[in-house]
Formats: sequence, C-alpha cells, structure tokens
Amino acid sequence: MINNKKVALVIIDPQYDFHDVPENLKAVTLINDKPSTVEPSLAIPGSWDDSLRLSSFIDKFRASINSVFVTLDTHQLYHIASPMYWSDVDGNHPEHFTLISHDDVLTGKWFPTNKDKLSHALSYTQYLSENNKQPLIIWPPHCLLGTPGHNIVAPVMESILSWEKHHFSATTTIFKGTNPDTEHYDGCEAEYPIAEDTSTLLNMDFINSVDEHELIILSGQALSHCLSGTVQKIVDNVSPSKISSFVLLVDTSSAVTGFEEQGQCFLDKMVKLGMRVETTTEFLETLD
Repeated sequence: MINNKKVALVIIDPQYDFHDVPENLKAVTLINDKPSTVEPSLAIPGSWDDSLRLSSFIDKFRASINSVFVTLDTHQLYHIASPMYWSDVDGNHPEHFTLISHDDVLTGKWFPTNKDKLSHALSYTQYLSENNKQPLIIWPPHCLLGTPGHNIVAPVMESILSWEKHHFSATTTIFKGTNPDTEHYDGCEAEYPIAEDTSTLLNMDFINSVDEHELIILSGQALSHCLSGTVQKIVDNVSPSKISSFVLLVDTSSAVTGFEEQGQCFLDKMVKLGMRVETTTEFLETLD
C-alpha cells in the first residue's frame, strides 16, 4: 500500500488490435500451413509506446498496487458496428468508418443484412440519437474472440503476470462487446442496454469494486472512446468527492485518429471535476 492507501489499477482494452506494434514484434499465425503476420486491425498511433510506458509503470509501482482490473473488448465478426451487419440496396456493405444515422435506416440507405433485425436497428439508432450517444460508426472488425487481436498486448501482459506472481492474486477481467446487437465502448454499460442480456446492463459490481479503493489509477485505449467512456461512467456512479482519488496516466493512452479533439475534451472535463491527469513520470515523482 502507498501511504496505507488501497490502490487499484484499471486498464481499459490493452489489446493487440489497438496497438501500432513494431513490424518485428507483430504476432504470427498459420494460414494454409504458412506463417502470416497478424496486422492489428485498429491500431492507434502512439499506442505501442503507451504500452511500454504502462508496462514500466506497473513494474516500478507493482508492490503498491492491490488490485488490477482489465476490460477486454470482445467481438465476433457479425456485430452491429462491423460491415457485414449492414447492406445497401445493391448488396454492398458499408466501408470502414461509415456513420449510420437513424435517418439512414429509416430511408433504407442502410439496413441490416438480417432483415429480422430491422426493428432493432431502428430502435437502436433512434436511441443513440435521442440520448446524446456517439453515432453508430462502422469499425474494422477487431478484438475478435479467439484471434491474436483479442489478446492483451505483450508488454502489458508480461507486467500483469509479474504483478500476479508478486501478490499471489488474480486480475479481475471484464469482458464487453459480446452481444452482437449493441456497441459497448465503456466497460460498465453498453451503448444500447438490452434488458434480456445482463452483460449489456450497468455493471455496478465493477464500479463498486473500483470504488472500494482509495487511489484509482486509470489507463488504456483508446482515450477518445473506450477509456473515456469507462471513466465517465465510473465517475457518474461514485461520489463527487471520490473523483480526486482518481489518477489518469495521460502518457499511456492515445486517441483514435480523427478523434483527438474528443479525447482532449474528455481530459479537460475530468480535470475540471478534480481528477488528477498526469504522466507516469509525474506520478512516480510525487512518491519520492
């Protein structure tokens, strides 16, 4: 413990598919008995260096971390935010990064390839629009369960394993995104909660477990989406007086290309609420 404080480290989606892994360190799989390099499908510029800094931080601060929480984006190829879920009248699937609005579904510009999902698609896009949610965006398929892209990126995984060995304790893992009919940016609740599937509903067990700690350190990918969404949802469900106990390690997270302003707006908002936003170096220097 640091100054007798109970410390939690919360890492959002530290997965291979989100990292710009150097060419010589990329995963290799076999296709038709021939080795093939696995390209990260949604690599965020700067994320590999983020992972190295996070790994170094965990190793240096290991003894003081009491609990580690890791969320994992977990998808299948058929998913509402993937191309194959949608089609136009000519049978074309949307390009990556296409935005699909409620009007697009109403007018038939885009409709579900599974026609039985049309009512859901209308309700889904209307809900996003009316509840100030991020618009539906079509992403490159990523973090597919069972693929190398779903794995925790190597430097962070190695440091987590070292933490587990040091403390004789297990990491708490939260899987999100398993329901194909809703996006799940933040680790606490899906963008469109589905009553019949508890994995999409607000996960107060996760939030309360984090809230039990006196110092909560935050990291992960991406700053503009899953990290910001998770942190915002936690902040919304803890006492305002607790926010000063959170430290966001700003040099271990990066924004998706084109969403840098969104990431910065999130940081500015957290600072105004009283959250500490520091680099790993700045944080460790406060301990000296």
